[in-house]
Amino acid sequence: VLGIVSCKFNQNSAKQGGGTLLSSGGSLIYILKSSFFKNAGSVGGVLKINNIYTFRSLNSTYKFNYASISGGVLNSQLSSIITITNSAFWSNKCTRDGGALKVMHVLKLEIDSCLYSLNYAGNLGGVLQSLDVNRIRINCIKFVKNTAQSAGGGTISASSTIIMIVAECEFSYSKSLSTGGVLYVSGIIHAYITGKYMHGFGQC
Repeated sequence: VLGIVSCKFNQNSAKQGGGTLLSSGGSLIYILKSSFFKNAGSVGGVLKINNIYTFRSLNSTYKFNYASISGGVLNSQLSSIITITNSAFWSNKCTRDGGALKVMHVLKLEIDSCLYSLNYAGNLGGVLQSLDVNRIRINCIKFVKNTAQSAGGGTISASSTIIMIVAECEFSYSKSLSTGGVLYVSGIIHAYITGKYMHGFGQC
């Protein structure tokens, strides 16, 4: 178990992996009341985690972090449960996929009561790019001015998912120069989407 509580991580960097943490294997990583500012890595501007049973972020902020490849804040694969609650993501960036989050081969991803604003991906998913996640639940989120530059999903790009639920979310001024100004989804078996407000540029 690794707990990060009431910590500040400013302007840390790594040429490979996450800008502040790379972890492989373990039962639980949790982040509580912490902030991450201007950190940089290759895959995961803040965190690169593999084979973690549970990852949790609660009441934390992530600003101006950068990944030279994918996952401006978090790059995770082969984990079981990822939950992000009451956290804010501002102006995070990556050159390829997942301006804030890139999640692959995960059983469950849950995001609740968060803010995502001005995040940017050079390719897919201005906020989130997911691949092969069994269940995605995104609830009560405010998405503002997120961008996917060259491919799709100004806010979210999701593929190969069994159940995807997006409920009570606000999408404002998302942008993609290709497909899906707000959402770009493929290979979803069951999708349920209800939004308070959607305003994007590109095909939704």
